This record gives sequence, C-alpha cells and structure tokens, in this order.
Amino acid sequence: MAARFKRTRAGIELRLDAFEAALLRSLVTQLRDLVAPEEPADADPLELITGLTSGPPPTRPEDAVLARLLPDGYGGPDADLDAEGRKAAGEFRRLTEYDLRAGKVADADAVLAATPPDGGRIVLERGTAECWVRAITDVRLALGTRLGLTENNMGDFERRHHDDPVRQLFGVYGWLSQLQETLVDALVD
Repeated sequence: MAARFKRTRAGIELRLDAFEAALLRSLVTQLRDLVAPEEPADADPLELITGLTSGPPPTRPEDAVLARLLPDGYGGPDADLDAEGRKAAGEFRRLTEYDLRAGKVADADAVLAATPPDGGRIVLERGTAECWVRAITDVRLALGTRLGLTENNMGDFERRHHDDPVRQLFGVYGWLSQLQETLVDALVD
C-alpha cells in the first residue's frame, strides 16, 4: 500500500485502490461506532441538544481505547485524585465529552463521505482535509492502543514474521502513519 496525499490544482488529492478504500472505511466506521455519543431513549431533548446531562457526570471509560480518545481533563490516566480532583474531573468530562464524541463522529463521517467504497480519486478541500487528519489520528491512537504499541517496542513488531496477524496490523498502523504524514505535508505546502 503506497497511497500518498499530494496538493494539486484541484485540492488535496489521494488515490486509493479498492482494498485501501475498504480498509480505511472499515477502520473509520469502527472508530465512529466506538465513539458515537450514547443517547438514551428517554433522554431530555434539551440534554441531547446541549450534550449536558442532569444526572451524574460520566466517568473515565474503562476501555483503554476510549480512555485514550476521551482523556481525563485532570491528572492524567494514572493520577490518584482526591475527592475534589475526582469531582473536578467529572465536571470537566460532563461539560466536554459529548461534544468531543460528536466531533470525532463528524470527522469520521467526513472521511466516509469522501471515500468511494471501490476506491478511486479523492479530492479534499482544506476543511475536510483537517477532518481527515483528526480521524486518521484517532484511528492510529486506537490501533496503537489495542496493539500496546510504544516507542520502546516498535522493533518487536517489525521483527515478527510477515504472516503474523499482529505484524499485519502493525503494517496497517504504518500505512495510516504514512497517510497522515503526507496529508499534513500537503496541508502545509
């Protein structure tokens, strides 16, 4: 897979083959489904509009990927907060999480809307390209978290046999990294 973004007269352009398009659409759809705001059937319409609930504030997600994509506003992932710190973190999450999730869904939707299911030429204008940067970042964060990828263990993934499914996922991570890098380069040119 060698897809690369480039700036053209038409905009920021990418060509994906059918496999690449299907892979990207699948990953972005999974991300979208994971972060979509939960809307209870009996929710107050005003709460749905504002994203603010009258109930207890949401807590830090237990799922490692969601915790990475929806980080705490106070103390970081391993912080041992006192009661006041936990209250502040919960209030921050209550005020921001719905919009953060909705923004991630909107970014994913922008990628899905622009990516033809069978591949082909994609031309993005700047605003849509910025949505793509954020969505690709989120997919990379999710995949890296699931793999347990760190700067210290990247070599372990590179040394795995090419038929190893974990090595193949690491290859997908590398492909996404290349997409992201070439997209950022095209945006700053």
